[in-house]
Amino acid sequence: MATIKVEELKQQLRKSGFGYEFHPDLETHINNGTPKFELVKTEDRDGMQYSCAASLAAGKTPGVYFYNGFMARVDIPIQVAHPAGLLGPFTFNPVESDISPETYYINTRVFEYVLANATGKNNLFPGLPPTPVDTIAKGDISVQLQLLMRHEPDLFNQFVVKYQPALDFEVPKKIADKQQALYDRHHPFQFFKPEYGVDINTAFTMVAHDVWIHRTLTHREKQEEYGTWLKINFNKITPNGNHEFDRWHDAVPYVPEQVLERFAMQEYTTDDPVYNRKQIRSIGLQIRNGELPALTPVADPDNRLLFGANPPYNTMILYNHEMKPQRHEKFKVAAANKAKEQPDTNAVAPDTPTTTKAVTGNESNAPNHEQGDDKKKVNSRPRRRQPVDVRNKKSKGPSPG
Repeated sequence: MATIKVEELKQQLRKSGFGYEFHPDLETHINNGTPKFELVKTEDRDGMQYSCAASLAAGKTPGVYFYNGFMARVDIPIQVAHPAGLLGPFTFNPVESDISPETYYINTRVFEYVLANATGKNNLFPGLPPTPVDTIAKGDISVQLQLLMRHEPDLFNQFVVKYQPALDFEVPKKIADKQQALYDRHHPFQFFKPEYGVDINTAFTMVAHDVWIHRTLTHREKQEEYGTWLKINFNKITPNGNHEFDRWHDAVPYVPEQVLERFAMQEYTTDDPVYNRKQIRSIGLQIRNGELPALTPVADPDNRLLFGANPPYNTMILYNHEMKPQRHEKFKVAAANKAKEQPDTNAVAPDTPTTTKAVTGNESNAPNHEQGDDKKKVNSRPRRRQPVDVRNKKSKGPSPG
């Protein structure tokens, strides 16, 4: 969007979530006539490095500048597996196991040495100093890395992607492809244009957590507004190097408020129906904006679940605190109602006397079934629950709830 007034550019930056902090830099670049520049904001969010770069450029007409949008990047930490955690403590005897002494050596002493000398730090074993070179009998670091690649390729990929050591040997294409896929998963990015109406906060959840958002867009040719759900498709790259968006148009309605009513959550299952409706509307707005509201299940009040939209399956994606998807069955209203209907076997009936008859002779505390009683004995064991079919069906998206 072209503009001459600096105030309009400032307003666009604020609308995108950059606030006021870049206003002086914006004025400086425009006054100096900088043809193209970026305003970069970097911060830590949820243990991840998040950077946003607002892109601005001068037009052909002097004094006219464009705000093109911003690039959002997230660096998700890679946790390199601890060799001792994989193979046991350092007192582990490789001779008495199925693991060869060479593999054990690579996963402990050599890997420790490679990590310390390739990075100048000993992040893997913070309590130990870097291993002196003269204590290693396996050759130089290149040989050690090749041994690591041959015997522990997954560990080798994690190490290379996280610490980026200089390699002077050829890596097989299969391993190189896995390294690139691992890097892409931990360094997602997306460029957002102003017309998508996405600010830097919503962009973070879309890039870091791969969520759906709802937006009202304008058709370029017809100039008509339409509603649609958007999600980044990290498997499809546009010609300019960006990622494509998956879309779910409002022509096939997806109403998160109606979907929420299928789940029994303490936040909107009170005795006040007016309050419940307000809560559902508020939570629905959060989900439409790409947020992941934390709700408390009636079936499991000690834990909370994060709710995300799933328009293609007309349901929700539920995550635990570790962002791992959860199955839906036990959190739905039907399951909660069924649990309420089940009698409490430990409860004492109101008319049942609480005194216990003393046991004498051959008497016992077991129920007394008199001879000749043709009534069926009561089975005190609870009825067995039918097994739940948890086989995964093949689908292009997350499994429906």
